[in-house]
Amino acid sequence: MNRTLIATAKIVFAVLALIGLALQLFIIPANVAGLASDYAEVASIEPVIIGWGAFVIACGQAAVVVTWRLLDLVRDDSIFTTDAFTWVRALTWCPAAIGLSTLAMFVVLNAAHVTPPALMLGMLSAIGVSAAATLILAVLFTLLRQSASMRYDLAEVI
Repeated sequence: MNRTLIATAKIVFAVLALIGLALQLFIIPANVAGLASDYAEVASIEPVIIGWGAFVIACGQAAVVVTWRLLDLVRDDSIFTTDAFTWVRALTWCPAAIGLSTLAMFVVLNAAHVTPPALMLGMLSAIGVSAAATLILAVLFTLLRQSASMRYDLAEVI
């Protein structure tokens, strides 16, 4: 991976992190407040919805920070070392946390009788996508571990 591509990716990640911050601080609270004023059932769980939205975005921001660090390891040609394992393991937990928190929010919304079909279907889809992403990252982590082991073995032979 060349340095220009890594620098471009980091710029995109920085912009995404800033957009996430704007979502957490301004956009989500304003939109949920608007929904709460229109729908009484939403008003009772407004802080929970805002907290969940902020948490999901924070998980995305954590994934951006971890990927930023992984790009540094790629740039330094040390991605196949044990240093990368911790970062990839952390990256694997990001979609898992999103999926688990979405499942919890699904239960909260059902308990509050906020169950529009499109919202429920969207949340179930998000849980499925999160589970799939977590499993894919777990497989990629295993491949990274095996590749690092093979690279170490090869370095001993040479």
